[in-house]
Amino acid sequence: CFRTIAGIGTRSNRPLIGSFGQAYRSFCKMENNRQFELMRSAARQKLEGADPVRLSVLTGLCWDGRTFDTETLGIPIRISWPECQISPALEMWLDLTILQYLANTKGTTLMGKFLALSEFHAGGLAKGTSFDRDNDRIISRIGLHDPQAIREAAAKLGGTELHEKSDLSFLFSFLPRIPIKFNLWLPDEEFPASGKVLFDASAENDLQIEAAGTAAAICLSLLERVIEQQN
Repeated sequence: CFRTIAGIGTRSNRPLIGSFGQAYRSFCKMENNRQFELMRSAARQKLEGADPVRLSVLTGLCWDGRTFDTETLGIPIRISWPECQISPALEMWLDLTILQYLANTKGTTLMGKFLALSEFHAGGLAKGTSFDRDNDRIISRIGLHDPQAIREAAAKLGGTELHEKSDLSFLFSFLPRIPIKFNLWLPDEEFPASGKVLFDASAENDLQIEAAGTAAAICLSLLERVIEQQN
């Protein structure tokens, strides 16, 4: 039915197409919110009864007896306990990914070896997915910006510039024990910009593949946003 309507493309049909698109976007938004609430509730349930002192040891988050204090991508945050409310308020998927990490971490020691999501044991689930394609698109846009602007934006997110084989490389702290490395190759006459988002090998024990993918997307999206805000 939708294919028939969209294929006609007459003036009289355009309002109907627009109405359908608006309704579909509203449905997707509601579905996203529903999924978010279900996943957040599952993470909260896993955290019920957890020992905050032990959690502090596992994650490297500072525990003062009532709250956890830390930073995520250069943003100082506080997590109340046992409510698990994060302040200041973060974007919903960043909030969720932090709680999922707290609920699933095993406190694996950092290994100093970095892997792409596709190299995780469950990495096949990430390759070719929508967030994988979205990340590639964001990387290609980031690569169009002046390298100095990229450096300045990365610094605002707490990133440290590294000297790798790529044209630009930065190490970000998603959380104290979740470092994220971003390697960027700038475009030239033959090739568009490309890049890799890498996690310490310990992350595959402490983050589910979907949560790691979300963390990568958040890091890239925030970097692009800060670059654009500088212009």
